[in-house]
Amino acid sequence: MVVGGTQWCHDKPANLGRGSPQADPPTCAHEIISSHNGLPSVQACMRFNISPIFINDRATELLRYLQAPALKTICGGDLLREVVLCIVKPPIFWNVFVKAYRDGSLQEGATQSFAWLLVS
Repeated sequence: MVVGGTQWCHDKPANLGRGSPQADPPTCAHEIISSHNGLPSVQACMRFNISPIFINDRATELLRYLQAPALKTICGGDLLREVVLCIVKPPIFWNVFVKAYRDGSLQEGATQSFAWLLVS
């Protein structure tokens, strides 16, 4: 994923938080939203690999990163809402995430992130 001319992930989707060029979640979310390719890049990263391994690892890592308390309070949660909506709409990732939950293939962190998305 490329945001603002910086490569964030190539073959490792959703590379935010771990080794990202911007570790501060509000700044990161702002840069994603402000960049022409930011939100489409997040969508592409979340659809890159929809295997249970990806969901339990990289996707969960991104969702945990987005749970930073500051993201919920800044701009009344609008920054967070925009990023979350690009992940779940269209529901390519979301449908697979729901199926993994129903099948019992989510690990604890992924299950917690699933619950967080339900109430976000």
